[in-house]
Amino acid sequence: MPDRENNLGIGATLRSKREEKGITLEEAQESTFILKRYLEAIEEEKWDELPGKAYTIGYLKTYCRFLGLNPEPIIASFKEREKSERKTHQDFQKKPRSGVASSKKMQMVRTFLFVCVAAALALGVILVFYHYNSTMLPEQSTTVALQNVGNNTADNQNFETEAETTIEESSSPPEPPVLSITLLPEDLAWVEVESEGKTIFQGILIPGKRYLLRSVTPITIAGREGNRVKFVDQSGNEGYLAENSGEFARSFTP
Repeated sequence: MPDRENNLGIGATLRSKREEKGITLEEAQESTFILKRYLEAIEEEKWDELPGKAYTIGYLKTYCRFLGLNPEPIIASFKEREKSERKTHQDFQKKPRSGVASSKKMQMVRTFLFVCVAAALALGVILVFYHYNSTMLPEQSTTVALQNVGNNTADNQNFETEAETTIEESSSPPEPPVLSITLLPEDLAWVEVESEGKTIFQGILIPGKRYLLRSVTPITIAGREGNRVKFVDQSGNEGYLAENSGEFARSFTP
């Protein structure tokens, strides 16, 4: 019998013996009190459909005795196969652990890269902020004199400290009409002042300070958030550089 079981397998051996005796599964169920579906699972070796190892061994003993077979070789073979399958399952479970370790390692690498990228972005923001702050007017206001009346060039700038920020253009007699614009920022606003196609000032206007622009040629003030900057011209007209937030450009003539 052991040789026959080894050649056919547990389920095939039991089915062969049952068919040899001409016994149906229904008859085996009535005699052994083992449900037909469990008998089918045993003969097809679908062990996971049985209620458990202890029950399976009991069913094998009962079924073997009912068929006139020695149950010991059958049960020994079942235990050996069950042990082998359990070992295979344990080996399989060990493999994912290394995979989990690798996954954790990859996660750490991704986290490190994310931190590096975030740090680089933060550094970039700081540098941009520093760049814009570098164009901000100093705490003490300055006067800027541009000598560009004779040849329409702006290549000489002279800075000196006084109570308010002034950007003015010198002229030769007879004096032409002078444009005078006072800027009163209510919040931070970045502006660029152009005259005759040349930039004569760019920077951030600071609230609480006054900025006086004087020129004998037309000027254009452009930038962002002009609705935060109030202006007063030499005639006493006043308003804001822009009606809405965002980019703007406004021209003034003497």
